Amino acid sequence: MKFPTIAFASPFSKKICAIHQSSTRNLCVHYSLPTFSVQRLAKEQTRPCSSAVQNELSEKLKKSQEELEKYKPDSTKYRLIKLRIANLQEEIFRIGTARLEEPKDSVNISSMMLAPHLVTLEVISNGTTHLRPSLVLRTPTRCYLFNCPEGTSRFIHTFRIRPNTISDFFATKAHWDNTGGIASMLLEKFNPNESVRLHGPKRVKSYLEGQRPFMDVDFGHINYPVCCEEMTYEREQFEDSTLHVRYIPLVAPSLSPSPPNSPSSTARGVERGNKTMAGNVVDVAFLVKLKGASPSIDPFKLIALKIPKGPHIAQLKAGTPITLADGRVIQPSDVYSDKMVNEPPPDLLFVEVDSLDKLNSIHANELLKDFMGDDQRLRQLRYIVHFTRPTLFNSVQYRVWMRSFGTKCRHLVLNGTGPPMTMNDGVYKSQENLHTIFPQAYPEIYPAPEHYEGKVFTHNDVCDDLLADQPSTADGMGPIFLGSLFQRFPLRGVLPKFGTDDPNVLKLDYTVKELDYRLENLPGLAPKLADPTSTMMIDCGDGTYGQLRTLFGPEQCAKLLASLHVIFITHSHLDHTNGLFTMVQERCRAFTELALSYFDA
Repeated sequence: MKFPTIAFASPFSKKICAIHQSSTRNLCVHYSLPTFSVQRLAKEQTRPCSSAVQNELSEKLKKSQEELEKYKPDSTKYRLIKLRIANLQEEIFRIGTARLEEPKDSVNISSMMLAPHLVTLEVISNGTTHLRPSLVLRTPTRCYLFNCPEGTSRFIHTFRIRPNTISDFFATKAHWDNTGGIASMLLEKFNPNESVRLHGPKRVKSYLEGQRPFMDVDFGHINYPVCCEEMTYEREQFEDSTLHVRYIPLVAPSLSPSPPNSPSSTARGVERGNKTMAGNVVDVAFLVKLKGASPSIDPFKLIALKIPKGPHIAQLKAGTPITLADGRVIQPSDVYSDKMVNEPPPDLLFVEVDSLDKLNSIHANELLKDFMGDDQRLRQLRYIVHFTRPTLFNSVQYRVWMRSFGTKCRHLVLNGTGPPMTMNDGVYKSQENLHTIFPQAYPEIYPAPEHYEGKVFTHNDVCDDLLADQPSTADGMGPIFLGSLFQRFPLRGVLPKFGTDDPNVLKLDYTVKELDYRLENLPGLAPKLADPTSTMMIDCGDGTYGQLRTLFGPEQCAKLLASLHVIFITHSHLDHTNGLFTMVQERCRAFTELALSYFDA
């Protein structure tokens, strides 16, 4: 029996490395999605404008003014509501003025009405280390992010992806590992006329609304950079100029969806003891079909017909005939390329299953029947992206379900089983230089880099140790050694060494100041206090756990988390608090790995 092709993606890769299971050695083959030409669409989906945001703010302002009358002027609650009202009024005025100006980051409207000519899948993270699995479906004008874990905003710039190009966030589960980074991404969007769509489970927007007070303090006022629209699985589908998405809810048989007002739906919503609160148990898979490709424009035909640069080319791409200044009428078919793309547009499936009951749910779904079976298969899936955890992914039932899609279906696995990979060599070089200046605050990154043949010496006693290792010559000469790159022998003005009683302070940096990206968090860590086994932290921003794991490695990081007793928060900005959940989650896991009692710590 032939097995399907399975790809264990490496993080930060723009190609998909496929590994055929039947081979004795790992055979790596690179795949990429085909390019697509532009086509004209009759109508683009309507998106909320700044007036909708302004109406929403006005409604909240009215409610705040009514709430203000319930409290005394000398109470703390009164002052907080008063500040909220002032912030809302300022924001309404700001959006009203912004409507009179052209947005700086606005995308060309004509490009939004056309299907993109290039579509690729790019792996942001495979979940091997500190960043949970994430993947982006990318076009030249916009990106679709599938799962946005905490720390995504720190890595997204490496792929040259601007936050303003991401308007659609797809979450396969209503879990921190899938949605923890959305709030940080929204902070980097500064177009009031733009809307953001949240696809997948329910209550993701409610979670973001709960973080509003932490998001808005960064700017000194309540800031609503975009209008969020929740696209839950109840809408069944979503369509724009690039793709058509069908939502596939994954529920256990005992928790199958019921009409909103049915008695069974109400009962499930209140049975907290059985953990069956409505909306929290439903995961979502996404069946994505890219729009078909129309013929592309041949630039040589444009030159032959002497068509000038400008809006005429965009009109021809959209399928509209044009009339030139000399009176000639050019039809779109006159400039289309002769190289036609006969291959149909691919179908993709994004899925995360956490139980066998939900696996049975997706196995019985009618939307996938055409893609399944041996002889009865009517359509072929190109890729299935698996966010499923390894324990269930390696089960017999899951493999049987994967085989039902045939050998031509390629499986991209993003569940933490792929190989780790260094993202940026510059981080190692910078840390090595800082380590030579202040090793207590800047330890070497785990694993230790092997880029340098020599070592950097800053103290003469280190060089004395080097000389002591060299054997003495027989003729009474001193030891002879060969100089190495980066060695330094100070002759005067040697800096004093730090005493053993000095605290060991580690400084974690995350500063992004590029174009419109203004996020900053500077958490500090003091691993050695009066008690050598005690650790404290000052601030815990986005990606703090990831930096600790990068510096110390998995084993030492687990010991460090077990010794962490207190985290001090200087102020309630999101970039000083967004890493708390991951730190607590990984600290609990560290106690389990070290066989320690969490409640005795």
